[in-house]
Amino acid sequence: MPLGILRRAGPGFYCGHAAWFRPGEAITIGPHVYIGHHAHIAAPCEIGPDVMLASYVALIGGDHRFDQPGVLMRASGRSELRPVIIEGDAWIGHGVTLLGGARVGRGAIVAAGSVVTGSVPACEIWGGIPARRLKTRFPTPEETEQHLAFLRSRYDR
Repeated sequence: MPLGILRRAGPGFYCGHAAWFRPGEAITIGPHVYIGHHAHIAAPCEIGPDVMLASYVALIGGDHRFDQPGVLMRASGRSELRPVIIEGDAWIGHGVTLLGGARVGRGAIVAAGSVVTGSVPACEIWGGIPARRLKTRFPTPEETEQHLAFLRSRYDR
């Protein structure tokens, strides 16, 4: 399992078998992070504390260029890799793809099989291709704020 430039992995870090990290990418992993089997990390990324990434999750920072007339896509080079940010207490379901520039907020959930192209707000549940808001994690704004206050007390010291 090549780990690229692993800046930091906190205590309680678990990584399932056959997970792959693109060599040379800047990767920061917080404490108590679970990364499932066959995860594919091909982007610079920051994974916050208490995050769960299920099996077959992919973080993709960029892709092949396709905007050059007279140049095969295969020969066109790659676009600039954009980082993926996953904030604390997030749960990324089985087979989710997070594209470069994606940001998943604190306490958010991304449903299995989804493709995230932008930002998922804190404590919301998103799913689909492309991912869109399905519902909030808690039934009332007061409960959402209570949970976010709890996370701030844990992470913002």
